[in-house]
Amino acid sequence: MKEKFKRLNQILDKSGRWVLILMVVILTASLFASLIQNSWGTVTIETVYQDTRDDQTLAYDIYIPDGVSETNKVPVIIEIAGFQRSRETQGHVALEFAKRGFVVINIDPYSQGDSSSSSGVQGTAIATYEGYGAFDLIDYIYDNDDVYPFIDKDRIGVTGHSAGGNAAYQAAVHFGKDAVNNDGVSKVHSVFISGYVLSIQSDIAYSKSNMGMDYALYDEGAFRNEINDQAPEDEFTKSNAVWMIETHDFVNSGLAQENLETISYGTAIEVGKIYGNPTLRNMRQVFNT
Repeated sequence: MKEKFKRLNQILDKSGRWVLILMVVILTASLFASLIQNSWGTVTIETVYQDTRDDQTLAYDIYIPDGVSETNKVPVIIEIAGFQRSRETQGHVALEFAKRGFVVINIDPYSQGDSSSSSGVQGTAIATYEGYGAFDLIDYIYDNDDVYPFIDKDRIGVTGHSAGGNAAYQAAVHFGKDAVNNDGVSKVHSVFISGYVLSIQSDIAYSKSNMGMDYALYDEGAFRNEINDQAPEDEFTKSNAVWMIETHDFVNSGLAQENLETISYGTAIEVGKIYGNPTLRNMRQVFNT
């Protein structure tokens, strides 16, 4: 019996040591993970629950890099997750932008994550008619000088993936139309659309923002971009997305007349090429990774 107790104590002592070792490993790994999440302490991340119109609430994380201040204003990038996704899915992108000196606001779209449901009259078309909450946030930043005094509100950018890319596109169109009430200047300086082309239609001409987009060559949703098999067969090899972009005249829309003389409607887009002028906010650029 004594031998059995002795053996049990030895096992417990050995197990206890392993438990202690594993706890140290977990705590150390958690510390490093936390430091990586805020770029070794150079980026401050705060969670905000903002009251918006119609008793809605928009939840977001704001990433503030070191060195920004009221006397050192920097651009802001609004990051929007895709359909049925929360802001955590775009956290790595937000952090990378913040590490490069941008203030980033990574939102939970309305009806997703910690944000409230939408009370908009347009039903489920929240990305199209409310920008998943980005419209309210942009108005809030632009119209209130004391909200985030370290943000250069003349350089507001919007980006998103999938349905979030649609919301970014809709922000360019929405505030482009609204620019007639703002001396012709859109509140949105630039947008980047990731993995979304379905809603890029003729209303893109209303945009008064620089616009870029990226659609993967082998995106799993690309099958939806065929338009009644109208695309030439050899075009399918480079991605239906690019053909669809050309069809919807993504590049020509909003360009100055001198550019339109050299770019004809339906001409193949050169991937990665800058069209237009970013200073005039009519820049267009397409990627097909």
